[in-house]
Amino acid sequence: MSKPNANKMEQRVLTCLLRGDVDGAEALIEKMIEEDENNPIALALMADVCQMRGEFLEALGLMAMAIDLSPDEKVYLQSFVSCAKRLSFSFSQFNELMFRTTQTCVMRNDIDAAPLWQLWLALLDAHPELSQLRVQTETFSDKKIAALAAHPFFVGGLNNLIVVDAAFEGLLTSLRAALRCSLTDEKNLWNRTDFLRIAAALSRYACMTEYIFDTTQEEECWIDETRQRFAQNPAAARAEEIAVFACYEMLGGLPFATALLPVCDAEDALKPVADLQIRDAQRLADIAKTITAITPIEEGVSAAVQAQYETFPYPRWAYLPFAVAPGKLERQLPQDAKALVAGCGTGYEAAQAGMMMPKADVLAVDLSRLSLSYAIARTQDAGIQNIRYAQADILRLAERPERYDYIRSAGVLHHMADPRAGWQVLRNILKPRGLMRIALYSEYGRQDVVAARQVIAEKGFAATRDGMKDFRRQIDALLPADICQSLRSRGDFYQLSMLCDLLFHVQEHRFTLPQLAETLSALGLEFMGFDLAPDSFMAFHAMHGPSANDKDLQKWDALEQARPETFRAMYQFWCRAGK
Repeated sequence: MSKPNANKMEQRVLTCLLRGDVDGAEALIEKMIEEDENNPIALALMADVCQMRGEFLEALGLMAMAIDLSPDEKVYLQSFVSCAKRLSFSFSQFNELMFRTTQTCVMRNDIDAAPLWQLWLALLDAHPELSQLRVQTETFSDKKIAALAAHPFFVGGLNNLIVVDAAFEGLLTSLRAALRCSLTDEKNLWNRTDFLRIAAALSRYACMTEYIFDTTQEEECWIDETRQRFAQNPAAARAEEIAVFACYEMLGGLPFATALLPVCDAEDALKPVADLQIRDAQRLADIAKTITAITPIEEGVSAAVQAQYETFPYPRWAYLPFAVAPGKLERQLPQDAKALVAGCGTGYEAAQAGMMMPKADVLAVDLSRLSLSYAIARTQDAGIQNIRYAQADILRLAERPERYDYIRSAGVLHHMADPRAGWQVLRNILKPRGLMRIALYSEYGRQDVVAARQVIAEKGFAATRDGMKDFRRQIDALLPADICQSLRSRGDFYQLSMLCDLLFHVQEHRFTLPQLAETLSALGLEFMGFDLAPDSFMAFHAMHGPSANDKDLQKWDALEQARPETFRAMYQFWCRAGK
């Protein structure tokens, strides 16, 4: 097929997909594949067709084939990640194509590979050699086992993933101990290059989890001694020691951190460590000094929540989606809409809003200056220019003259002393027919969290780094096995600030759907639908019939009582103001 004809055929396929003619698109793609079975565009388009039909495993395989033929096509890589996010994995035998494709993704620094953690872990377990890392976690004293930790697949995973698995966390704790012991061990388990690569990758992983790993008394002594030795003469610090220290403690927290930069910058493996742990930390501190406060902060719960997020900003993120398409309701907004992200935290949702509505004027506010500095830095990195960040208390926003076409507030209202009062403020500053996207905790979806919070309160675990790590160590003795398993299946369990937000928050309310319906009515807001995965809508219609109204909260309540996991992540929904 000539290139012009290929482009013409691709456009015909895309036209079919846009008008929902999946069968027509498939017929055209099959012709493309008949002409050239190694056409990555045709394979990627067929993967899109499979995804539209809910055939995600088939789509994943097709996208892997497309990537194998065109490994530098970023759109393919991100589509592969997006598809993998919808699946669970367990391999009865090793899959070389999936391994190569996943390795390609985790070795890049320009895509968000985080959703691949489960596929990556399953492939690690299925690999004929790398699987030994998972069955021999007690020691890396064997040179053959130690060498496996230098494999690009493993190192790439450490650089770009957070694995939601307690046993894997144990493996990394053992690896960290082995790296530390190797500093003085004559066995030389790794050559210098591999040692620095592994330690640098592990230090990134540890930093992104905010050093949630347990440490022994021996390790604590080493940390103290090394910190003192560095302080006496930072320029004399060995690169290997800096790399291992960064696996235990944030370099940027050292008062002499900048004096370590020449040593780090002399090693290719340590430059990214210095950028993340020293330069970026200083950058955030500098940005925090420039943030404008547009309202006072209320005493009481608002001040307590602010203090929490100044210590544990949430969540940490590094990548944005390739594109953010506006939903059906967002497409109805004016292009130059005035938008508010109320309680933006570290800016991920604000950045998405800015990408989704590039001509909108977006104001993003939060209580925490540290969270806002993180948001500003990441937004600058992404090149998004239509967002203004400011420190503010939602409870005081109605005192300002601005009114908004669109308000987003995810995971915020339920942390107020009176969520309805906070929501009323947002309602008051929403224009007539304005749109809101809200996210609130579900009572049914957080029963594991409720059980844990009760124990935490009864036993007096403090919302400090040591208190939270202590709770994690004792969890099996404190809670039933099913609750422990449920908590460990949550990604928030594996990062310290996210764990604080999950279990140690200073204030938490939860809702049921009848309560949500009553509040929407009282505020004069029309429920416009949930943001949920397709399988939840399938379950809804399986229970209530194919023609059931999916805006009927009473029917959704019946589904949630039958399937409490439906809103485990939160109620995420749109609502609209009247005229």
